[in-house]
Amino acid sequence: MIWEGMSGMQSWLVAQREIREVFSDSKFLISILITGIGLPAFYAYIGMQNAALGQAGVTSSMFTVWFMFVSILPATFSVQLAVTSFVGEKENRTIEPLLAAPISDRELFLGKVLASFVPPLALVALVQVVFLGTSYALAIYRYQIPFQPDLQVVVFMAAFAPLVILFMVGVGVILSARATSVKTAQQMTVFVTLPVLFGVLFKAEAIFQLAVNQPLEALVATVAVDALLLRAGVRLFKREKILSQVG
Repeated sequence: MIWEGMSGMQSWLVAQREIREVFSDSKFLISILITGIGLPAFYAYIGMQNAALGQAGVTSSMFTVWFMFVSILPATFSVQLAVTSFVGEKENRTIEPLLAAPISDRELFLGKVLASFVPPLALVALVQVVFLGTSYALAIYRYQIPFQPDLQVVVFMAAFAPLVILFMVGVGVILSARATSVKTAQQMTVFVTLPVLFGVLFKAEAIFQLAVNQPLEALVATVAVDALLLRAGVRLFKREKILSQVG
């Protein structure tokens, strides 16, 4: 247990520097304004318009589908961070000091995963709060329709979206460690992550049914998939291979 605690601390130290850089980046702050506030508010407006026309209020599965859609939006940002986690440092010639640090391969890999996961996680929370808050305000004060979404489904989606993003971050970091350029990593990641995004969106109704009927089982299965992916990533990660690619 002590070793695991120390391992987690080392991984967090690896992640801290990059997280600070991300949150001090003006491009990230702009993306927060657009992706974290503007788009959720817009989709809430569209969703409430549809709910008002249907005169049924926020009781159908469509509200949850919109909620899931806006929750997955930060996935594109998370992939961008992940694919540049290692290969970006290779191109910037800053990878050698990191690889020479007295930490294990496991700590280094998980630190990079954390660095690529924490900013999108914060963005997911913002997106969900803005969407729900705007939907509530529009439903009650503008359209005067009932605002009674299925709380169980909303909680499920709030937990499910970060798990999907964690999967995509894991894939991105694995590919970043093995790629020789940012462009190559981005191209490889597209073929892996786009099917996940489209699968989630096109199977929204099926996911909604899982949220209603088997929420715990679905979340446990998703956690298991993420854990297997991260475990595979730790096993595949070899800093010696990265050093050999730095020329």
